[in-house]
Amino acid sequence: MTNTQPQPVAGASTWTGPAMTTNQEWLEPLTGPEVNELENALAHIKSHSIPLLEITQADFLLPYLGPRLKTILEDVQHRRGFSVLRGMPVDKYSQEETEIILWGIGTYFGKTISQNSNGDLMGYVYDHGVHMHTARVRGYMTPDHLRFHSDRCDLVALACIRKAKEGGLSRLVSMTAIHNEILSRRPDLLKPFYNGFMYVVSELSGDTKPVRVPSYSLTDGVLSCRLQRNQIEMSAEKCGIPLTKTEREALDLLDKLANSKQFMLEMDLEPGDVQFCNNYVIAHGRTDFVDGEKEEEKRLMLRLWLKFREARPVGNAFFDFDGIPVSAE
Repeated sequence: MTNTQPQPVAGASTWTGPAMTTNQEWLEPLTGPEVNELENALAHIKSHSIPLLEITQADFLLPYLGPRLKTILEDVQHRRGFSVLRGMPVDKYSQEETEIILWGIGTYFGKTISQNSNGDLMGYVYDHGVHMHTARVRGYMTPDHLRFHSDRCDLVALACIRKAKEGGLSRLVSMTAIHNEILSRRPDLLKPFYNGFMYVVSELSGDTKPVRVPSYSLTDGVLSCRLQRNQIEMSAEKCGIPLTKTEREALDLLDKLANSKQFMLEMDLEPGDVQFCNNYVIAHGRTDFVDGEKEEEKRLMLRLWLKFREARPVGNAFFDFDGIPVSAE
């Protein structure tokens, strides 16, 4: 049953940036034996020549690290909403080997789903030499600042292979904490988020249609959130239905809160870090970055979009969180 009456949200997902900066309970360093397990699992995959996209959890056995990964999944899925696994020695591996390890770790978190219309299951986040606000360009292809947003999946896993020469800091914010703040400050401005904004949605036929999609939705007592302002603004233009003054005021307030020191957590992911974010409670963003001329100074992240094996009660508000359909073109 879906209920749109705003109520304060309690629980571990309602954190603030300063609290997370101080306690760093979200940081999960790998131990030496756990790294050895990853290397043994990698060796098994290579010795049996198992293709990347066919690797299962049964192929990538982690007797000691595996149960810990499931505990981290609990934190990400049901409590805090994010974690960072630290210490994968990426400098020892080729990119292909790192992809195998990330994929293997991902099997403990969920099912991998498509990240783009090409059906790619392994994503490469780097500067493609393009910029935002260009046709068919998405944020991960640019070095530009990325607004806080959520991806079209349950869980995003981002592995840092190389840092930029300058910038590229990861930013996270609790959407449930922001929900509570808006409820406290301006409860009238929560209404547009529950009512939803127009999105242009592609149908299987290739046609598009406008659909009103909520940014906050309460189902069976569970609040789920989404933030895709770029898509909201582009859809309003395509639909010919401009955002109202109240809708813009609501979006501006959310942006202001998300970017404030009160709520934002900023982190500098190190090579070998793997960040996990639950898109139903966390919005993520990034500062702009500058690459150096040398290859080792060029920022590279590997990315997985994952579907939880245990479904979240979301009603029909998150109908497009199964990844991006493959284009028929």
